[in-house]
Amino acid sequence: MKTIFLNLLLFTIVFASCSQKENQKTEANEIVGKWISFEYCEGGSGSPEFFNCNPINESDKTQFTFASEGTFFINHNLNNNCTAGTYHVTGNKIYLVFGETSCNNETGNFIYQYEIDSSGALILSPSIENILCDEGCSWKYKRAGEN
Repeated sequence: MKTIFLNLLLFTIVFASCSQKENQKTEANEIVGKWISFEYCEGGSGSPEFFNCNPINESDKTQFTFASEGTFFINHNLNNNCTAGTYHVTGNKIYLVFGETSCNNETGNFIYQYEIDSSGALILSPSIENILCDEGCSWKYKRAGEN
């Protein structure tokens, strides 16, 4: 009886572990690809429904590329001024780790909350762990090639 219980417990642990990894892969897969910024929102004391959003000028647009193996590449101002590193997704957060080989010599870890809205736009908001905006802010990205 003890052997059956231990085997059942082991099976449950292994199954739960696999299920969590599959969920992380599914979450990460929805952001894989190239994304171009089109709107910046700020204000509202951190509450998105009160944000003031404005289009991003063509010369200020940024392209994010998320690869399926967990690397990312940022093309600042679409002029090949780049940053690279690794990322992972947990829940609604993207953890960006800028490597020492980054094109701009940026290093460090940044955490963004993300969502894909009903129009298919990727919305990135700095998490409270890295305060980049006093009253909240976010950037909206559309998939490259979409209008």
